[in-house]
Amino acid sequence: MKAIIIIIILFVLCVIPIAAFSQSTFADSDKYTQFPKEYQDEANLIKHIIPDKNYTYWELVGFSGYDLKSYGKVLFTSGEKPVGINFVNPKNGFTFDCPPGICYKYIAYVYNGQVGYITQTDDFVKFMGSIDNLEEAALLAEFSRGAYNPLRIANQKKGGAYLKTETGYEIIVTHGETCPVSLEAIKLTIDKTGILKQESLGVYYKSTDCYKI
Repeated sequence: MKAIIIIIILFVLCVIPIAAFSQSTFADSDKYTQFPKEYQDEANLIKHIIPDKNYTYWELVGFSGYDLKSYGKVLFTSGEKPVGINFVNPKNGFTFDCPPGICYKYIAYVYNGQVGYITQTDDFVKFMGSIDNLEEAALLAEFSRGAYNPLRIANQKKGGAYLKTETGYEIIVTHGETCPVSLEAIKLTIDKTGILKQESLGVYYKSTDCYKI
């Protein structure tokens, strides 16, 4: 059920043309910069993480399918993997753009000679530590509502933009609903310590379509 809902929301975020959106917009929109298209793929954001600890090695793994014996596909690595270290599939992970039960991502790491895994939202945020750059701020914004109800970077400025401030960033992302299908812009004020403020900028797209699952 949740998987289908997420697929619907992702479809709406990616394919609705600019002309289909309402004319309402947020104040001072000219000050904001639309996120590059590649930022819709969280793997491209995770590459820029500066972790909270000096990990010997870590890698981002993407898994899809039903064969849990499969380790998944390594999407990014950082550091040098020690000889003799073998990871296994932890059989769960954070979902980002993946419908739960169909696919997920996780981080496998080596720290002080020990193997560990990052599979939960809260642990992922702790793994990032302080917010050091735009990519980390965007990831924190997307995960601010949990793994199964994430905010998303839309392919429109109204629902996917940022502003660099003196203390951090203002990040605009999108919350989607399926009945009726709607997209709401959410602005988060973020500094190095995390999210300082979260506010709605209003619904910028709404249709009569309704998907009750």
